[in-house]
Amino acid sequence: MIAATDDFIASNSKDLENLMKGIQKSCEIFKKNKKSSLDSISKKCKLDEEDSNFWFNEVQFSLDSKISKKVLNFTMDTLVECGVIKEKVDVENLIKKDLTPLKE
Repeated sequence: MIAATDDFIASNSKDLENLMKGIQKSCEIFKKNKKSSLDSISKKCKLDEEDSNFWFNEVQFSLDSKISKKVLNFTMDTLVECGVIKEKVDVENLIKKDLTPLKE
């Protein structure tokens, strides 16, 4: 997820679109190259092979550039519980669907 104001999105939409494509491609490469990714996770996060493998298999990567309504709602629930935000908002108002569509 990326947070940006409406003004920033309006004046940088092409750059944001390219950024999203780059992130998606990076996720695809990361997921496809499991051995290399596990080595990187182990080194950067100082995890043993078993923990790195567990993390890699448990993390869900969005390979279609869509954002799940369920994930957004869970994230907002967590942010409310931690006191980061005061209340949840409608997920439809959180994203620009032309950049990143919602999925159920």
